[in-house]
Amino acid sequence: ADLAVPIYLTGGNHDLWYDGHQNWYKYFGRTMDYSFNYGAYHFAGLEMYDIPSVTFTPEQMQWLQADLNQSIARHDLLRCLFYHYDISRQIDADFVDQYQIDMILYGHTHINGVNFIGTRQAINANTSYTMNNNGEFRLIKVSNGEIVSYPVLKFKHLDVQYSPANDGSNWMVQAKIVNLNPIGFENGLIKFFVPDDPAGYEVQGGTVLQILPFESQKVYYVQVDIQPQSIQTVSIRSLNPPANSPPMIETFSPLTDTTIVSDQPTRFSVHAIDPDGQSLSYQWYLNNTPIPGATAESYDFTPSLEQVGIVTLKVEVTDQTYHDIKAWEVEVERFSAEPRLLTSVVNFFKYDKPVTLQWYEPVPIDARFEYGTSPGNYTAGSIEETGASEVTFVPQAIGMSLGRYYCHITDGTLSSAEFTIIIESPEAPKMLAPVGTTEELCPTFSWEAVPGVSYYMLLCSDQEIVINEDPETGEMTVEGANPIWAVLTPETSVPYGAPDPSGTYTSMAVPLAPGQSYWWVVLNCYGNEPELTSPVQSGVSKFTVNLPPPDLEAPQLLAPANGDTLDSEVITFQWSAVDNAVSYHFYPFKIEIESGIETARPIWESVIATTNCYFDYQAASQLIAGNYRWKVAAVAANGQEVCSQAWDFHYQSPTATLSIHTLDSRGTPDLDDDVALPRVRVEYQALDGIYNGLLLSTDLHGNREDFAIAPGAYIFTASKDGFEAEIDTVRCKEGDNLSLNFRLSPSPCRIFGQVVDNNNDGVENATITIVHNLHPTIQKKTSSDALGNFSISTVPGTYLISAQKEGYHNSTEQLISVLSGENYALETPLVLVKNMSKISGVVVNQDNQLVFGATVTVKKDETVLTDYTDADGHFEFQVDSGTWRLEVSKKGFISPAPRNLYVGTNQTLEVQPNPVLLPNAGMVTGYVTDNQRMLADVTVKAIPGTGTIVSTTSDAFGQFSLNLTGGTYSLQAELSGYTATENPQITVSTGETIADVRLVLAPNRSKIMGLVTTDGSIPLAGVEISCGMLKTITKSNGSYELSVDAGQYTISAFKEGYTSSPVQQVTVAPGQVVEQVNFVLRSNASMIKGWVRSAGKAVYHAQVVAQNSSSISTYTDESGYYVLNVDAGTWDIQVSKEGFQTAIQQDVIVGVGQTAAGINFNLKKNIVTITGQVKEIDHGTPIRNAKVEILDTGATTTT
Repeated sequence: ADLAVPIYLTGGNHDLWYDGHQNWYKYFGRTMDYSFNYGAYHFAGLEMYDIPSVTFTPEQMQWLQADLNQSIARHDLLRCLFYHYDISRQIDADFVDQYQIDMILYGHTHINGVNFIGTRQAINANTSYTMNNNGEFRLIKVSNGEIVSYPVLKFKHLDVQYSPANDGSNWMVQAKIVNLNPIGFENGLIKFFVPDDPAGYEVQGGTVLQILPFESQKVYYVQVDIQPQSIQTVSIRSLNPPANSPPMIETFSPLTDTTIVSDQPTRFSVHAIDPDGQSLSYQWYLNNTPIPGATAESYDFTPSLEQVGIVTLKVEVTDQTYHDIKAWEVEVERFSAEPRLLTSVVNFFKYDKPVTLQWYEPVPIDARFEYGTSPGNYTAGSIEETGASEVTFVPQAIGMSLGRYYCHITDGTLSSAEFTIIIESPEAPKMLAPVGTTEELCPTFSWEAVPGVSYYMLLCSDQEIVINEDPETGEMTVEGANPIWAVLTPETSVPYGAPDPSGTYTSMAVPLAPGQSYWWVVLNCYGNEPELTSPVQSGVSKFTVNLPPPDLEAPQLLAPANGDTLDSEVITFQWSAVDNAVSYHFYPFKIEIESGIETARPIWESVIATTNCYFDYQAASQLIAGNYRWKVAAVAANGQEVCSQAWDFHYQSPTATLSIHTLDSRGTPDLDDDVALPRVRVEYQALDGIYNGLLLSTDLHGNREDFAIAPGAYIFTASKDGFEAEIDTVRCKEGDNLSLNFRLSPSPCRIFGQVVDNNNDGVENATITIVHNLHPTIQKKTSSDALGNFSISTVPGTYLISAQKEGYHNSTEQLISVLSGENYALETPLVLVKNMSKISGVVVNQDNQLVFGATVTVKKDETVLTDYTDADGHFEFQVDSGTWRLEVSKKGFISPAPRNLYVGTNQTLEVQPNPVLLPNAGMVTGYVTDNQRMLADVTVKAIPGTGTIVSTTSDAFGQFSLNLTGGTYSLQAELSGYTATENPQITVSTGETIADVRLVLAPNRSKIMGLVTTDGSIPLAGVEISCGMLKTITKSNGSYELSVDAGQYTISAFKEGYTSSPVQQVTVAPGQVVEQVNFVLRSNASMIKGWVRSAGKAVYHAQVVAQNSSSISTYTDESGYYVLNVDAGTWDIQVSKEGFQTAIQQDVIVGVGQTAAGINFNLKKNIVTITGQVKEIDHGTPIRNAKVEILDTGATTTT
C-alpha cells in the first residue's frame, strides 16, 4: 500500500551540483526556498547553495529571517526548519534563540543522530537513508505545541495488504495492517474502493469517517488506530452479498518487495483459494503488461540487464467474475561476475573414479577448483581447470582423502558460492556389539569409525534383514526390515532406545524382549540428514537377548487374519488375553519399498496402549491403500514386554499416485538446462487428506516414483542444503496419476562459522539456527561437524543466529547481515557453556521392581529435556543449576505427582525417594481432528472434579493416550487457533480402557486484540489474559491476541501485584476482529491468596470473587491456588464451581500493598452420577464408542 501523505522536498548537494542543477531547475524552478503552516505550526525549507563554502546565500538568509519574523508575529506555536545540511553552521545557537526555532531536520550524513542547539534546546535531528530497501524516517509527535517524541522508524515495518483486490470490483475487501514498529499510529486512514451498492456496506475493525462517490464506485474512508507491533484487520462487506465470493490470495512468496539480480531466475508464487470451489485462472504482468504464457500459480522471473532498476511484477487471480491481485516492487540489480557452479552440489563421488565439475563464468577468468575440510577454508588442495570452465580429477590420484569437502571456484579475485562434494568411502562400519547374545535390555550398540565419515545411520529390526545383490547390475536390494528403532548419530556407540539426536526418527523404540532375536545394520552418512546416507554396507549383525522372559505368555493374534484384504472405515484388531499383563501395546507398520529396500515403517510416534484385548483403529482417516503389518505386546508390571508374532494385511481405499522429481535449475529459467538433483528431502502436510508420517526423499536420480496418497489437498516442500526450498500445493482425487516437479535454485549466499564450548573446544552436533530478523517464519537449521564447524545456505537478509545443544546453555544470539552472493564468516564463534550439574535416579513400580521404558521429563522455564529409563530403571540429565520440575510417565501406568527439584552448581542430585509408577491405570485413548485431518501437537487434558489434572499431547497422527486413576474426568483439547466443539465427560475404572475417543476442534475465524498498560500508555508485559479456559500472555509491548470462535466472552487481565481494571464483555461475530479490548493495571496492589480444595484435593477452575462496592474475580489454577489483586479494604470472598456447594468468607481485611494469605476453602461436592449401558435394540449387543448426552446441560460422555 502507498503512504498517502504530502512530501516536501529540498535540494541537496547531489541534486544541485554539476548537471544536477539543470534537472532540478527544470522541474522545481530556480529556487526551492518556501514555507507553509500546518495549523499553528510553521515549517520553512531551504535548498543547499554550495559545499564547502556557504550553505545558504545572503538572499536565502534574508528570506528566512523575514519568514520567521512573520511566524513569530502570528504567534505560531512551533517553528521547524528543514534542509539537506548546514555545512557552514549558519543556523547557529544565536540564530535559533533569536528566531525561536524549535526543531531542525536534515540528512546528508546517512546516520541517525540528535543534538540540541541554543538555550531553547532546539532539537537538531538527522536521519539515515530513506529511499532504499532499509529506508528509515522519523515520526514526530507534537502535543499542545510541544514535541513529545521523534523516533526513527522503517518504511518496511508498516504495510497494508488488501485481499481481494481493492480496486472497486469486489463486494468484500480485507485490509491486513502489519506494524512492526515499536509505536502506534493514531488516526490511520484506510481507503476501500467498492462497487456502488444500494444495500450499503458493513465495516469491521475501524470507524467509517466518510463515503464518497467515485465513477461507478464508492470510496469508504475508514479510521483505525494502528497499534504498535501488531497485526490488525479491517474489512468491508456488502450488506447484500452476491452468491459468488471473490477468490483470495492466502499466501505468497516472496513475503515482501524484494531485490534480485539480472540474468538470475527468481520464483514468485501465490496460493489462492475460491470459497465457492470455482476453478481459478492466473495471469502475470510486468509493469502492467501481460507476460505471454505466464498463467500458473508461480512465475520464474529472470530480468534482463535492460530491466535493472525498479519494476513491478503482478499476478491477477480470477474466477472470471471477481479477482484478486498481488504485486511486488522489485529492484533489479546488475548481475554478478562471480562464477556459478552448474553441476549439482552435495553429490557422492567414488574415490577411484573421475569427477567432473562444470561452472558458468559471466566473465572469462582463469579459474581453479579449491577445496577444504571445513566451511570457508579451502586450503586442502587446488586444481587448475582442465577444460573450458570445468575440472576433471580422480580423488585418489590427487591425494584427496575420503569424506565431505567444502569447495569453491575462484581466480583469486572472483569466487563462486561455496558448495559441497562427498568422496564416498568404499568401506562400511564394522559392527562390534551386540553380536551373538546379550544379557541387557538396553545394550549399547557400537561399531568402528570409518575415516572421512561424520555420521552413521543405525537401523534395528525385529525381523531378519536379507540383503541381495543383483549379479548383473551389482545393485543391492533389502527385504524383511521391520525397524523398531533408528538413529542418525555422529557417535560410534549409542544405547538402545536413545532418542534420535537428529530428530529424523520420532517414533519411540519398541522395548527389546527377553529370548527374542534382532538384526541391525549401520550405514555411513555424510551429514545430519538421512538423504546423505551411503548405500555401502558390510552385512547385517544379529543378536539375541539372553534373559529370562517375564512371567507372561505371548498374545495370540485373532483378527483380522494374516493376509486379509480390508476396506472398512474402522478395523477392530483382536488378540488373546494374557494373565498378569497390566496392559498391551499395539504396533502397526506400513510396508514400503524404496530404491529396492523393503521396510516396515512405524505409523505411530508414541506407543498405542490399551488394557483391552482389542483396539478399534480409525483406518479411513489413518491409512492409505497399501500393505501393512501389526503385532501386539503384553506388558508386565516392570514395563518389560512379550511380543506376538506379526501378521500382515492389505488395505483398500481411494488412492492417487504421485511421481516426484527434483531438479537443479542451475540458476536459470531454461528447463533444458535442468539436471537431476538427487537425495532431496520431501516433506508434506495434509490440508484435508491423510498424513501417514513416512519420510520421503528422492533417489540417486532425483525421483520418487509411485508414491500412494489419499485423495485430498497437500502442501509439499522440497529442501536440500545449498538450495532454496520449493513449496507446491497438490489437490488430487481418486485415480489421479500426478507428476510433481521441483526446480530448486542454488542459495545465493552462505553463512559459516564455528561452535565452541567455554574452553574454546569445538562442539560437535550442535544445532545452529538462523531466523530472519524481520520475518521470523524464514528460518533454517544445520548441525556442527566434529570440530564444531558449520555452514548454512540462505537468501540475503538480516538474521539472528544462535546455537543450542542438550547439556549446554544456549549461545548468545548474534545479529548478522548477509548480502547476495556473499560467503559470510562469523567474526566470533558461537559459544555454548556446558552444564555441570546432574539429575539422576531410578523409576520403580509398587513392588519396588525397576521399570523399563518409562518417559522421564525435566522442565525449567522454556527448557524441556526427556530421557527413557533403561533396563535398570535408570535415567540421567546434564542440567544447569536451578529448580527443575520432574515428571514420570509410562503407558498403562499411573504417574506419580510431579516434583520440583533444586540442583546446585556442579551438583549431582540423586532423586529420592524413587518415583513410583503404579500399574493398572485407567486409560483413555483417542484422536483429535478438525473433520478434515488429524491434528498433531494438541494438548489434551483430563480434568477431574478434584485432584491433579493429567495432560498429554497428540502425536503426528493425531493420536493421544491418557493414564488415569479411576474416576470421572472432563476431556479438554487445546490448540492455538482452534476451539473445541465440546468437552466430553468420561468415567474410567482402574485397569479399564476407554478407546476411540474423538475430540473435534474447529478453526477459529475471529480474534480479540488489545493492549495492557499501567497508565494508558506505558505497556505492561507478562499479563495473563483469560477468556474462559483460553489464556495468553501480553508481549513486551503490552499487546495480546486471542484466537476465538464467534460468541460472547468475558475477558480479564491478571498480573500478580497489579490491580486490574474490570472484566470486559465482548461479543464476536464470525470472521470479526475485535480490537481495543484494553486494560489498565496499577502496581502495588493488595493481594488475597489461598487455595480451594475438596476432600483434600485441588479444585481447578473454581471461580473466586472478591466483593465490596466493586467486584473482582479470578479462577483457581491446576493446583487449586488463586491470587486476587484488589484495592485495600474489606472484602467478601465467594468461591463457586458447578458440582460443588458455594462457599463464602466474609470481612477479609487487607491493607495497602499488603497480602492476606491463607484464605482457603474446602468445598463440598454437590453432584449426581448417572450410569447405564447402550445396546442394540434387536440383539442386545453392547455398543462401544456411542455418544451419550444429557440434554440442556452440555454434559456428554462415550461408552
